Amino acid sequence: MEEAQPLTNIPDGDRSGAGETDAIGALGGRVLAIVNASAGSASRSNDAAERLEAIVRDRAGSCTILRTGDLGGMSPVLDRAKEADADMIVGIGGDGTVAATASIAFAKRIPMAIGPAGTMNLVARDLALPLDALEAIEGLSRPSVRRIDVATVNGHVFLHSCLLGVIPKLGKLRERARAADSPAQLVRWATMGAQALGQSEDLTLTLRTSEGEQTIQTSALIVTNNQLAQGNWMSHERDRLDAGVLGVYASTHKGLIGRLTMLGTLAVGQLRGDPQMISTVCTGLSADAPGGELDVSNDGEVFKLRTPIRFEIHPRRLAVLVPSGEPAEA
Repeated sequence: MEEAQPLTNIPDGDRSGAGETDAIGALGGRVLAIVNASAGSASRSNDAAERLEAIVRDRAGSCTILRTGDLGGMSPVLDRAKEADADMIVGIGGDGTVAATASIAFAKRIPMAIGPAGTMNLVARDLALPLDALEAIEGLSRPSVRRIDVATVNGHVFLHSCLLGVIPKLGKLRERARAADSPAQLVRWATMGAQALGQSEDLTLTLRTSEGEQTIQTSALIVTNNQLAQGNWMSHERDRLDAGVLGVYASTHKGLIGRLTMLGTLAVGQLRGDPQMISTVCTGLSADAPGGELDVSNDGEVFKLRTPIRFEIHPRRLAVLVPSGEPAEA
């Protein structure tokens, strides 16, 4: 498999974008919306897109809707979006759709907005958005602006987290299990997942930060855009989205039971509270490993990257329009 290529190039220099007034004003310009029809309720996502069109029209702007169902998948939608002239971009879908939308907003230096329609909706939760796409878009009728950090891994944007090790392998099997068209296929993929969890070798990673270098053996490395909150329970929230740091968590769990424990810790959001997780913060991280390439799960999207894998944080580089919380004028 060829290495995944970044959707867009990382902007050089200070690319913090326009001020709040200009960001809100973009709703009255050329607005582009990406709608992932396979995420959540397609009808609800389409309702959200129609409401967005109305909000933009009321501000004398124009709105172009790119639907995965119309264009044959996400890849052609993103190709169209990269080439389009836009003053603002909106992602209606899950965390993968949001990350792809953010990549375009980051490269074009334009504001973005989110209509959450996925399973986890991690970024939407951290932004305290309504977790219904239509409700979140409705809130743009009276918007405010949040400036948040952008993280990248070998040039690929992530807004929440990037994972290495056994978790991307399980992610691949999960996608195959979702596509299974018979109980026998589902059992097969589930069995392969259990085997991968128990038999996959730990990664030997050489980690480098500005503080120095360390080589570790780990089954999972999790890097987050800003630190996870200390008191999480059944959530993966972060206290801040603009602290300008990466959270780094490496598992030292051993054996099948240890890996199951690690997955449980991850599921309930207790990485910072698990004594078998090595954790730190930094502003840049390089992870090198034998073999030349590694699978990564980047805001839920799994692909391969060549080593060394470089993580960077870009403070407050993205303007996100969110509901202001004030009632709309009658």
